[in-house]
Amino acid sequence: MATIASLSPETLAQILSYIPRDHDNLMVRLARIRDGGPIKPVSELPPYATVCKIWQWHIEQRTFREINLPSSELDYFSRLMTGHRRAALREVKYQVVLPEYDDAACAVVETEEDKKVNDASFTTAVTELFRLVKRWEEEDEKDLSRTGSSVGEGLVPLSLEMSQIYSPSDANKRNGGLLGEQRMAVERGERSDLFEGRHCDSWLRLGPLEGVPELKIVTKYAVSPSYPRPVEAESIARLAKKFPALEKLDLQIMERGEDFEVRRKDRYDFAVALLSLSSLPLTSFSLCAENTSPRYQFQEPPPILLSDTDHFSLALYAISLIPTLKTIDLKGPIMISPQLFQPPVALDSAFASLANMTPQWPSLRTYSVIFSTVRPSGSWYFVRHPNNPVSHDFVVPLEPEFDSDRGTEMFRTYPDDEAMDGLLAAAGKAKHNMPALQMMSLTASLSLEDSEDAEFEAVWFKAGQKNYLDHRLGEQPVRVGNEAFIGGDHVYWWTGKGGSWRPKRKVEKAWVGEGNQQWFKGYPQEEDEEDDEEDEEDEENEEDYDDDDDDGDFEMGGI
Repeated sequence: MATIASLSPETLAQILSYIPRDHDNLMVRLARIRDGGPIKPVSELPPYATVCKIWQWHIEQRTFREINLPSSELDYFSRLMTGHRRAALREVKYQVVLPEYDDAACAVVETEEDKKVNDASFTTAVTELFRLVKRWEEEDEKDLSRTGSSVGEGLVPLSLEMSQIYSPSDANKRNGGLLGEQRMAVERGERSDLFEGRHCDSWLRLGPLEGVPELKIVTKYAVSPSYPRPVEAESIARLAKKFPALEKLDLQIMERGEDFEVRRKDRYDFAVALLSLSSLPLTSFSLCAENTSPRYQFQEPPPILLSDTDHFSLALYAISLIPTLKTIDLKGPIMISPQLFQPPVALDSAFASLANMTPQWPSLRTYSVIFSTVRPSGSWYFVRHPNNPVSHDFVVPLEPEFDSDRGTEMFRTYPDDEAMDGLLAAAGKAKHNMPALQMMSLTASLSLEDSEDAEFEAVWFKAGQKNYLDHRLGEQPVRVGNEAFIGGDHVYWWTGKGGSWRPKRKVEKAWVGEGNQQWFKGYPQEEDEEDDEEDEEDEENEEDYDDDDDDGDFEMGGI
């Protein structure tokens, strides 16, 4: 009689694939997190590896495919990952473990010496991981050479994610019950502890990377949020340069809340580091650079630029030109300018190479941007709606404190003509040099509200593309019919509370071309008589709207 051990490897692998990795559920997960445990459950697969050697091999193909690796366990990991286990490895989620500190240190902010020690620990943890992976890479290359296989095609790709950076003494790493007791002790005056406040203003920085080897097997690199242990953006990008075969890059960074001089320098340093990545063979680039729009809209924000040049947008422009790039996704919302799509005539020395780059995007299929309402130059993309003027006796309210619950009027809902036309014009012009493009999206959040009515969107789709915005055609039907609308290139415009705003005709044409377009202005059930009157006014305006009604038209080549 046949036993399970006598089954073919393919059949056994199929059977064992039905064993769940875990039996996690929401209640169990919440209880585990409350007690200070990991967000993800511990795998339940390892016990099955003890059944027999054959089962062990099959189970370890799954358990060693993705590894969550604390840097404190790197030595043990290097001894464990041999033979078929290393061959199974496809993804490493690396956790950098910083030095512990005592109870007395919990009561004071990190000193400059503490920061230096943490930076050195961070750099060491990264260097040791890279050296280990490099050793594996070299061993694999030797094996491939002995068999006559191509090294470039034979190396198994690896995904690397910097998932966490922490000290075991940090508040979010302490036992949940103990942490609760400590917080109560602080409230009673029996304990001194700053908790997250000890290191919330400490930004980790990688040291020199000359001793860090390049890794050809890493084809995907991701950095997840690590608050309250953030890393300087420049360090995150600088490390990506160590992956010459990198295809997918996913970065999530935070902006310092310090004075603007520090933020300006950070933005420039990050831009220079990003520019160096434009030589990588990327196919996908994603960047979340959070830049929350100010709650206080009654004054102009300070400029974030070191000069008149927006180096950050230029660096992203350079990355977007990578010939192999298919997808670019920028969000945060991210603070950008038209230089994201079109560089200025004059460039400083660090970015002079952009002058020799042809504005062509041969492989790009998806370009998505969620941008900040604030411009890098120190102004806004939005103004007060013309139908919402202030009264003659209006008094500008005082700016609330940073941690205040008191809000202020979020009145900037109407696109500023010059600012928005400039951005849309640059994007529209670039779009005509993107032959493979399927979707381009520019979106801005206009208020603190969580509703579609608070959005500005300009979204272009290639003919025939089914997409997430098609539901609006059922809510606000188009004149040509839904099928005909989707059957051609089409643009969804969404102005929310901006209502009647329209770009200049030439800017609009740069987006629409010979395709279809539709302007949407909120949920049908929310429209009232005032909206209907505004619609009639919009239609009258569109009838009078021709190419000669704007003196300062943008020159849109090829339109």
